Amino acid sequence: MSESAGYVGIPNPTDIPQLCADCHSDAGYIGQYDPGLPVDQMAKYLSSMHGELLQEGDSKVAE
Repeated sequence: MSESAGYVGIPNPTDIPQLCADCHSDAGYIGQYDPGLPVDQMAKYLSSMHGELLQEGDSKVAE
C-alpha cells in the first residue's frame, strides 16, 4: 500500500467530500461506468447544510 500506487490511508473527515468528488466529478472517468450519472455532486454538497457547515470548520458534519 504505497502512496505512489494511490493509497491515501485513512482520510481526515474534512477531506472525504473532495476525495469522493475527485472521481464523481470527473465526467470522463464516471462516464466509463454510466454516462447518465450527474457530475455536479460536489457543488450540490457544498451548497447543502452539511457542506456549508464543513466550510465553516465543523468537522463533525455528515459526509
